[in-house]
Amino acid sequence: MKKVILLFGMISCAVAAFSATVNITNAGFTFSPATVTINLGDDVNFQLGASHDAVEVSKVTFDAGGNTPLAGGFSVAFGGGTVTADKLTVGTHYYVCSSHASLGMKGSITVLN
Repeated sequence: MKKVILLFGMISCAVAAFSATVNITNAGFTFSPATVTINLGDDVNFQLGASHDAVEVSKVTFDAGGNTPLAGGFSVAFGGGTVTADKLTVGTHYYVCSSHASLGMKGSITVLN
């Protein structure tokens, strides 16, 4: 049992040691960068102006320029915040600014295993 606990602890430390935080800002009505690729376990920090948020949406909503939130998806308040790794599973996550999606303020986060 001690070996299992020790192994689990070592794996947890290794994952934490290799995690990173990627920053996304806004430049006017665009996210910068609009597309990022991260590794599983990384966080994404949105540093946004007071009139911008980031809400995860479906691919269909993203393509249509809509702003309907994805059930269970991430949401970052106006002004920014951090999306933690537990909300970013492997695959592509699409997001928009809920106030400016119709103007094309959108982006994506691709998470690699």
